[in-house]
Amino acid sequence: SPEGVIVHCDGSIWSVVPNPLAGTVPVGCYASLNGVWASRSNDAWIVGYAPCGGADSGVLLHWDGAAWSAIAGGGDGSLQAVWGTGPNDVWAVGGGHPDYYPIGYRALILHWDGVRWSQVLDPRVGGAAELYGVSGSGATDAWAVGAGGATLHWDGQRWSQCS
Repeated sequence: SPEGVIVHCDGSIWSVVPNPLAGTVPVGCYASLNGVWASRSNDAWIVGYAPCGGADSGVLLHWDGAAWSAIAGGGDGSLQAVWGTGPNDVWAVGGGHPDYYPIGYRALILHWDGVRWSQVLDPRVGGAAELYGVSGSGATDAWAVGAGGATLHWDGQRWSQCS
């Protein structure tokens, strides 16, 4: 399906669950669902992107224990991975829209504070290449990695590129 498929396992059987993107993806376009992370059974995130007409739009889907919903704030770019320390501290990483750069994507980092997503690292500023993974040990120790060996570290205050 052009909006991607979300499946759930109840411990023994896989089943397709309703995707909030159903019917919203324009003809000739599609959504790519790339990463999933959950803090508990009623709080999970899926990230991805929907390329259409030469532009990518970040996709953020949230599970509240009953249904998936599309959440605003994905920005212009492709989201590749998601991780957090709990329901009020979640990171999504990927790449900023290539139209900004003739040489390709730049790092894009979004943060969920329990209320809204905000862009923490603006890809137009430069920095690391597109990010593909994010993980950490706590609120003051997160790591993001990406293309060309890009490695970024969160110390609780800011992201910095590791040499």
